[in-house]
Amino acid sequence: FVDISAGRVGINTTSLTADGLVIGTNNSNCEFDMVHTSGKRFRINNLATGVLRLENKTDTVTIMDIAANGGVSIGTTTATGAGGLLVDNDIKTNSRVGIGSVGSASAPALYLNTDTDTGVYFPTANTLGFVTGGSERVRIKSDGNVGINETDPASRLHITGSTGGWDKHITLEHDG
Repeated sequence: FVDISAGRVGINTTSLTADGLVIGTNNSNCEFDMVHTSGKRFRINNLATGVLRLENKTDTVTIMDIAANGGVSIGTTTATGAGGLLVDNDIKTNSRVGIGSVGSASAPALYLNTDTDTGVYFPTANTLGFVTGGSERVRIKSDGNVGINETDPASRLHITGSTGGWDKHITLEHDG
């Protein structure tokens, strides 16, 4: 169906509610295929589940899903939480990466998916906290002071232990 006066084209529908091309559903999904003269075929698929999917049909690869909740999955069909981003491969950049969450000792901002209480967080401005098992173990302050089991290091290296003397906390070895 074509409405030239409104600049609208409909395929499998006469309900032209948007400018440009409107494609009606032919099955439970609404699909739009693009085929290049080289034979490469891509599909934009509006799934009945509310997911917008970009597929490389030539190589049978799902490139990206955008869920109704705003979650984006790239290289995988595994769903992510609302507004989340799940990438099934390395993320590389030629620029900087910003993190919106400062995290905490029990939930660090940077962590491994399978070990969410171990990683790095940002306890205050210009300060790094390194966490294992949900507890801060090392802190680097903006003045360069480093604390081991010490959240307010007063010297270049400040080590705090719970029992014994210094010989119980530091081992220095020389390999010859």
